[in-house]
Amino acid sequence: MYPKGIMQVWDFNEYGLAKVQLDNGEYTYLDTDGKLQKGRYVRAYQYDRDAYSYSKGFAVVQLGYEKWAFIDKDGKLQDRRYKDARPYREGFAKVQLDTGEWAFIDKDGKLQDGRYRDSYSYCEGLAAVQLEDGKWAFIDKDGKLQEGRYKNAYSYREGFAKVQLDTGEWAFIDKDGKLQEGRYRDSYSYCEGFALVQLEDGKWAFIDKDGKLQEGRYKGAISYSEGFALVQLDDGKCAFVDKEGNYCFNKNEWLGYIEKYPEAYSKIPPHRFEDKDFMENINNILNEYYTTALEKGEISANEVFMAMSAIEDKNNIVTQELQRRREEIEKIKQNIQINKQGQKEDTQLTATAKKELNSFFAKNYINNSENDDDERE
Repeated sequence: MYPKGIMQVWDFNEYGLAKVQLDNGEYTYLDTDGKLQKGRYVRAYQYDRDAYSYSKGFAVVQLGYEKWAFIDKDGKLQDRRYKDARPYREGFAKVQLDTGEWAFIDKDGKLQDGRYRDSYSYCEGLAAVQLEDGKWAFIDKDGKLQEGRYKNAYSYREGFAKVQLDTGEWAFIDKDGKLQEGRYRDSYSYCEGFALVQLEDGKWAFIDKDGKLQEGRYKGAISYSEGFALVQLDDGKCAFVDKEGNYCFNKNEWLGYIEKYPEAYSKIPPHRFEDKDFMENINNILNEYYTTALEKGEISANEVFMAMSAIEDKNNIVTQELQRRREEIEKIKQNIQINKQGQKEDTQLTATAKKELNSFFAKNYINNSENDDDERE
């Protein structure tokens, strides 16, 4: 039972603490005994960066509407105050000084020597930083600058970082700074062994870690997540493609995929949620999977509860959105005269509603973030 006055609760972390939002909009932390820490912190500005959840034993919080600081798991404030700050990653936190420059601090709050116009948090042992001349480079954990200089750069993912060359083209470098051969109009970081790249003709494709182009060419695409990528074909039709390039369109294929990969549930297209028999089969598969995993000790009871709760939430979200779209279409139909022109308009409007639903699905169901909460604003 949570104390009164709590509006929202986040998950408990390894330290037995959960971030909570109070009725007055302030944030603090709750322990597993239901006790609130004494500190109260305001919401941040437009990006809602209020109180970050604990990372490596520290949380970064905003004091008043100007300064940021770090607190330990006992709620004790560290001495230094910053203009802005991010959670610790790999032993270091990026902070903005009063001069507007960015720097990194270690666990003791000691500042590294470097000062930068902008930066990303450490990822895979290196951090991308913007130098005074506007160029981007990488530093190691000693703050030592690596050799390459780039027009733009993003954090390392799966051993590679995407960088923009002076020509405006995008490419990938490995941990030694060696460039892959491919040059692209645009790209996304590696995810599950593949990177999404835009070719010279505007088409999108995937490359493996050797830089080898896969066969498919798409009008649009979203990076792989849980074994599947959402792609748009030349005729405008969308489909999911697995890592072997096989398309997945019909419900029988989905049943087979989910039986093999339960996590693929999150990729079910919205219109499938209206098929009651299909969803019943899906639920049976998932129930059997989680029951068996629980009996084998591969998953805890709490993890089962969290997984099934997430599934229920997604069911509700998509069902509500489908219902809202249907109601919109019905309202439109009522305002259209029953004639040939009206029927044509109705078809176009229905297609528009479906397009908006697909956009909603892609936005809410597929995570294509380059750098998590550390994306440059």
